[in-house]
Amino acid sequence: MEHAHFDIETLIIFGTYQRHEVAKRSLDSLMLATNGKRVKIIVSDSSSNPHFYDFCKEFTNVEYLWTPDRVSMANARNLAIEYARNKYVSDWILFLEDDLEYHENWYTELVKVAKKYYGKMSPLGLAYGIFTASPKGVKEGKDLSIKLENGYIVSMFGPRADQRLYKASHYYTISREWESDLLGISSSQTGKIINRSLMRGYCALSISNQNLCRFIEEGVSTWSGLRDIGPVAFDKRIQGYKSIINVAKSKGLKIDQPQPTSKIPMTSVPLDFKGSPNTFWAVSLLKKLKKKFGL
Repeated sequence: MEHAHFDIETLIIFGTYQRHEVAKRSLDSLMLATNGKRVKIIVSDSSSNPHFYDFCKEFTNVEYLWTPDRVSMANARNLAIEYARNKYVSDWILFLEDDLEYHENWYTELVKVAKKYYGKMSPLGLAYGIFTASPKGVKEGKDLSIKLENGYIVSMFGPRADQRLYKASHYYTISREWESDLLGISSSQTGKIINRSLMRGYCALSISNQNLCRFIEEGVSTWSGLRDIGPVAFDKRIQGYKSIINVAKSKGLKIDQPQPTSKIPMTSVPLDFKGSPNTFWAVSLLKKLKKKFGL
């Protein structure tokens, strides 16, 4: 039985900024990898001009949004989601950046793994919730991740923003939020999105060992240098807030936030060590996991 045109398996949000030639290669390979699949691709372009539309209009399952004037990547994604959720019903939501080329089996394998693992308990004691096949998919480390027998990586944090697959209900219920950060991309945006899943008991799963995609330019993300990643803003320190304000000022942005004058930490939650409440929760969990698994 044929599905209605608005009932799709995966809604793909493809974010791009000021590099149309790289984005063309990425979108071309994405079209091949999703050929014949029930997907809808929303290109959210924050570039200074909408020239990329001329390329996008050649594809019947691609819709183009132009979100210029220093719209942050987080809010560019949210604008695309807000547009798409009023038109389409999807089982999955996949966020991509424009610097990856995809193997023809990339989409099929990634979604297959997500369907198999979502909601099941991982060795970390957290449920699998977010998925990626990016070459640098998740943060790895003794206290952060575990490698499974099949080579997949389970991580408390991540995945990287260049590729994140969510169950749609998970994203709308847990992860989605309008980010107020002044900078185009910063660890404040990425950290808050990931922490919201972590604090609800979910972790990330990377299948990067399958080599299903690669960075277009010399194996390094082409975001480097094009949007300032910004200082760490989610550490709840007044110094972190000041640093964000100063970077924004240096870029000529209008500052609507109040200017910090106090040295009081930007949180009313009591801390018994130097760190944030989220960090304290994560460290406590790690101690339990180390004891359980003898790490």
